Amino acid sequence: PDFSFTVRDINNGRRVSDSSACYVPCLVSLNSSSKNVDSVRWTLNDTITLNGASTDYPLLEAGKHNVELTAMKGDQKKTLAKTFLVKATPSFEVGNDGCIAPCEINFTHTLQNVKSFSWDFGDGTNSDSGTPSKKYSAPAEYKVTLTVTYEDDLKKSNSKTVTTRQETTPFAQFTIIKGGVLGTVPRDVTFQNASQNAD
Repeated sequence: PDFSFTVRDINNGRRVSDSSACYVPCLVSLNSSSKNVDSVRWTLNDTITLNGASTDYPLLEAGKHNVELTAMKGDQKKTLAKTFLVKATPSFEVGNDGCIAPCEINFTHTLQNVKSFSWDFGDGTNSDSGTPSKKYSAPAEYKVTLTVTYEDDLKKSNSKTVTTRQETTPFAQFTIIKGGVLGTVPRDVTFQNASQNAD
């Protein structure tokens, strides 16, 4: 058994030579160069089975991915495994969004392998804390941008809009509960209303 793989960004098709530079969602292309075999079977992360000498598969979760190729001839089998890393985009969670101004909004994340953080709170103030809190004095919508520098010096940004409001202003909000297995269909998704001050 022998194989190679390449990883590219699904959104813009940019192919990367260093798989750790890919941010989810990514597409991994697997190519077998095995010799003296009748067939091959791929196993991804010990759960997903793929067939064919060449195949593509979308990677929707960040982290370390394991690829195993089993080369088969008659009743004989031999396996070769390789691993690669895919990074997460710098997503973050917002606590107390939609609060009545003046109020404090909290920002948290579950990112790993990050060297530094840079927050732009959308009102001219900034922070380099990993999990900052920000007090907004006026009711408004603010675009908050997080830029992270990973340990390999690559940078990536992500933005969300947060809202502070007056006491009588309605605020639309909902949560999403995802069932089933990521990347497979059918899949159940539940949407729960969490709006405030709404009729």
